[in-house]
Amino acid sequence: MRLWTWQTRDFDLTNTKEKVDHTKSKYYGTGNGIPEAYEELHRRLGRDQLIWCYLHREDHSETPITCEIEREWELEAPEDEDHVLFIDDLVWNKILGGPCAFPTHLQSWLYDEALKKNPRDSCQQKQFEQQIEDELWEPEPSEVLWDKLILATLSEAVVPGWASALVRHPIPCTWVIKS
Repeated sequence: MRLWTWQTRDFDLTNTKEKVDHTKSKYYGTGNGIPEAYEELHRRLGRDQLIWCYLHREDHSETPITCEIEREWELEAPEDEDHVLFIDDLVWNKILGGPCAFPTHLQSWLYDEALKKNPRDSCQQKQFEQQIEDELWEPEPSEVLWDKLILATLSEAVVPGWASALVRHPIPCTWVIKS
């Protein structure tokens, strides 16, 4: 399974002596519950040495600043729960207090779902898309969300294809395609 992650240039995913410090994440101090969510995730999984990875390279937003301070890693990882855990991104964002931007590669899914609601009325397409997004972001109890976060398979994601992967750190050198 192909995965992508971006880390600070001085962090080596394969180095057994280095430790993941999630407080250094660019998202950690954004004020939307990430520190508490990381703590709860680590507690539930029984480990904190985890690397977040994208399943779609295009989901990562690059800016001139991130290009200077981040290094892209492209990995080929085995697709089994001993090595990779799948996270439902919609559920994770709801845990963080969502909503967030809908990924570009899923816009066609949203469009298709809206067409299913009323295939004969393309004039109301945007209205149906908004209705679907509103339904997706309906609040749910915290415990329900945490129970839905880890996916046994990618097909269990609420929105097909909207998931991330967690891999254990350190990563075997044999997984690295590009760094």
